[in-house]
Amino acid sequence: MHWSRESEAGARGQPSFPDLLAEYGRLAAELPEADPARGAQLRQRLGELDEQIDDWAQRVGTDRV
Repeated sequence: MHWSRESEAGARGQPSFPDLLAEYGRLAAELPEADPARGAQLRQRLGELDEQIDDWAQRVGTDRV
């Protein structure tokens, strides 16, 4: 990965790739213990993060994840 792209994204107010991965990991770890309502919220946010992570992968030229 080219880290300068990450700093450019941060300058534009977009989360950095490591921040996206960290949030995804935290939420995924919370999912097994979550009540049904919280589980639905977590799955929705995980879906959003999936899209953002895929976008990052495409921008750096690795569309295979």
